[in-house]
Amino acid sequence: MEARLQSTEHAKGGRGAVFFWTICYAVLGATIYAGTLHAPFIFDDTHNILGNRSIRSLSPLSELFFPSQAMGISGRPLVNASFALNYAVSGLAPWSYHAGNIAIHVIAACFLFGILRLMLSEAGPERMFGESRNLLAGLCGLLWLSHPIQTEAVTYVTNRCESLMGMLLLGTFYFSLKGWRATRRWPWHMLALVCFFLGVGVKEVIAAAPVLVFLYQVAILRVSPGRALRSSPLLYAGFATGLAALFWLLSRGGTTTALGTSPYTRWQYFSTQPAVLFHYLFQSFWPNHLCFDWKWPVSGTRDFVLYGAGIAALLALTVAGLVRRSLAGFAGAWFFLILAPTSSVVPLVKIACDYRMYLPLAAVVSLAVLSGYAGVRRLGRRMPEGSGRSRAEAALFILVLLAGFGLAGMSVLRNRVFSSSLDLWADTARKDPGNERARISLGKELNIAGKPREAIAEFQAALAADPDNYYALSDLASSYMKLGEPEKALFFVNRALTVHPSVPDIHYAAGNILARLGDMARAERHFATAVSISPYFTLAWLNWGNCRMAAGDPERALALYRKADEIEPGRADVHYNMAMALVRLGRAQEARTEAERALAIDPGYGRATSLLQSLSQQTP
Repeated sequence: MEARLQSTEHAKGGRGAVFFWTICYAVLGATIYAGTLHAPFIFDDTHNILGNRSIRSLSPLSELFFPSQAMGISGRPLVNASFALNYAVSGLAPWSYHAGNIAIHVIAACFLFGILRLMLSEAGPERMFGESRNLLAGLCGLLWLSHPIQTEAVTYVTNRCESLMGMLLLGTFYFSLKGWRATRRWPWHMLALVCFFLGVGVKEVIAAAPVLVFLYQVAILRVSPGRALRSSPLLYAGFATGLAALFWLLSRGGTTTALGTSPYTRWQYFSTQPAVLFHYLFQSFWPNHLCFDWKWPVSGTRDFVLYGAGIAALLALTVAGLVRRSLAGFAGAWFFLILAPTSSVVPLVKIACDYRMYLPLAAVVSLAVLSGYAGVRRLGRRMPEGSGRSRAEAALFILVLLAGFGLAGMSVLRNRVFSSSLDLWADTARKDPGNERARISLGKELNIAGKPREAIAEFQAALAADPDNYYALSDLASSYMKLGEPEKALFFVNRALTVHPSVPDIHYAAGNILARLGDMARAERHFATAVSISPYFTLAWLNWGNCRMAAGDPERALALYRKADEIEPGRADVHYNMAMALVRLGRAQEARTEAERALAIDPGYGRATSLLQSLSQQTP
């Protein structure tokens, strides 16, 4: 009877801790990321969201889950579907997309708290962590939630791939552990499989989940491999089915195509990863040099040997910890296994990305906090019972709490960089000046901001690193166009076409320059080439129509404008141009309708207002 009362009291205390920390995480997450709700879409958000026609409707399901365009999320059906839900809520206004990412991050922190509570209550570590497990688990989750290295996975909308996968992997692990502790396993393990199957539709790193679950059962719960498989047949059969589904998704090639071809050999990529892993660990403890887009240098032999020896030592400690069935060993396995898909011999486009630490950070933070607590407890054994030991533990908890709030403040400051694309790329180019991609992106933003001369300096810096970079050449042409020098612009865009004649953006730029120079026939050919390569290129259809108008062919121009409207409905400039073509064709009433549509979309569209006034003065 007494044991039952203690168990009931323990459960009530556990529910209270869960409620307390859930509220804390929700408030802290909202505080850190509230300023990002109206942050603009950036970088790959342009084609994954702004240019993604498949998210503009929740049907058909085939288009919703498997968009035809080669995008970064074309092989990640659940991410695409989640963006469609955001579009249904707020259209292309970014607030609901950011709110979704914040919610995912908070839920992930709650799962992490639940996992640590369960792990710290297992028979082995109960003697050391038992009475403080809720507080320790809560503080670990707080540090993880508030760490500034997480900002890129939360604030950059497209990186929902990382945060959503992380949430689902944590959910898979949590429900697996709950099942082993429950009288009836199957309901919890079914929830674990739901999380896992959803994760399969998010990102390939979810493949680490079954390995981690099995490793925990064998190494920490001390169950033999054969007995582990026999004791949870539903769970492991489901994992096998999910991995088969993941292999099928990969075989379709969507994600592989979207990610592009790596510029690195397998050896270059692999030999550089030890240095990258140490960078990740350093940023975990001292996140003062976070960068949105690294162009990481390939390591030489000296760096490979030096950093490789360090990583080999950490791997050896991890294996030794697993053999001793310690939580420290499992934390090391968590770190290495989750990073394995992106830090191995498989070369990706980017050698290093700070957001890849989203989930591995949980192991680093937890190991640091729990090791600190274990050290204080060992020190406390040398102290007399009472105030000395209590003060040492209280000092540790206060220190961790202050660290959490300090990290939260750093995250708020880091999020300010995402307030505009110009600020983001300026920060990136400052931290990684040899990164031509960052220089080009900064130049683009300077062009948009009306600073073409400053943009030219960035494009020239990119060309100094890569003289045949067709993006820099094409954008350099755009800068000279803004300066009113179309001849110079044409020189650079022709260089870009020589390097890479199959890029639709370059043909579009060439068409605009030739149209400015009055060579409409050649301009049309470039616009036609652009849409033949990229049929959804709205502006190319629009400007091709403008060329036809200039050539005195409003009927053909109207057909091209309608094609642009079909691809991207709701553009005021398209409806205005359609109205102008209809005026030339003598169809005044239809022209008036299109002008009214343009004004309904953009009430401040002055040219549409003037046209409507002109049409109203005419006799019907």
